[in-house]
Amino acid sequence: MKKRIGLIFSKVPAYSETFFRNKIAALEEAGYTVVVLAGGGRRPDQRYAHISIGYDTYSTGITKALAAITAALRLMGSPRRTIRLYRKNQQDGFSANNNLKSLLNAAHIIGHRLDWLHFGFASNALYLENLAAIMGAKMAVSIRGFDISIQPLKQPGCYALLWKRIDKLHYISDALYRKALADGLSPLVAAVRIEPAADLEILRWASTPTPAPDKVVRFLTIGRLSWKKGYVQTFMALAALKAGGQRFTYRIVGDGDDIEMILYMRKALGLEQEVVLEGRKSHPETLQLLNACDIYLQYSVQEGYCNAVVEAQLFGRPCIVSDAEGLPENVIHGVTGWVVPANHPERLHEKITEVLALSAADQAMVGTAASARIRQSLSLEGQLQKFISFYES
Repeated sequence: MKKRIGLIFSKVPAYSETFFRNKIAALEEAGYTVVVLAGGGRRPDQRYAHISIGYDTYSTGITKALAAITAALRLMGSPRRTIRLYRKNQQDGFSANNNLKSLLNAAHIIGHRLDWLHFGFASNALYLENLAAIMGAKMAVSIRGFDISIQPLKQPGCYALLWKRIDKLHYISDALYRKALADGLSPLVAAVRIEPAADLEILRWASTPTPAPDKVVRFLTIGRLSWKKGYVQTFMALAALKAGGQRFTYRIVGDGDDIEMILYMRKALGLEQEVVLEGRKSHPETLQLLNACDIYLQYSVQEGYCNAVVEAQLFGRPCIVSDAEGLPENVIHGVTGWVVPANHPERLHEKITEVLALSAADQAMVGTAASARIRQSLSLEGQLQKFISFYES
């Protein structure tokens, strides 16, 4: 009998979060029952067959009161598990406030019958470390860039209890796994590397880009407008490129909280004509922009792996990335793209200049090697088999 897997997220995975959507669809096609267990703040998505929306910690007023009542009624529906979770939390030193937070966040999960409780991010498991055991399920946790690289800086020691309760770890790059070990995860805990995969169906959007008639180089980055993506450092490198006489456009697809900083630095560095903020785009619209670019840039300060770089390589676009965490595992330097030390805009400028000096044939050779590697090693079919093995072993 196929297993029942509960996937826990702070919010329902959005359309743009292809990693999660692809995983859920593939597991369901393989016969597993997948229950999406998400916090409030985003409407249920009809594309998921089984979904339960929980308490919204950011709600206010009457909405917050109604959410609390709903959570209480759900907890009353599973009284034994609720009491056991409360007592176990007490034993582990939870304060009264944190124990209440645990119960509220567990309310939409605690009544389900599951074989695996899989937290999509390590930070999703905070205050819920004891939940899987009292439900009789195994506990799996995925670690990604933010929650293993940034969250422990904000809350030192926040994963101490989690590392004691986890049954199996999923990581997307060796760099992130090393960070988990350094944070206290035991090397004896079962851990499996499963990288983001590319949907080969998107190749229908790909074609050889037509060279710009005015020889304007077209750069592209896909990512949230966040300091982590290294946009300011990229602007500095491109400002030097502009000073050298190179004409280009740099399109950024995404939105985010740091837009004011990005707008300011774009103006301060004299790149208002060159840098185009596309905002949020649908996946097809994003793929069209990716297909039209000449070089893909991902000069991040912190990056777990980066799905956009995977898709850019699949499209055969020359990629220049930083050496932040998982990116050197994503791009093979000198073979499928180029890796530049992070936080060194002058080095990025040098590498861009070198790549632009390559012949079209040499650039195409790198792009061809990148596309072949993604198709062979990072397909959705291969990823599905790894996840089936993850849950079955």
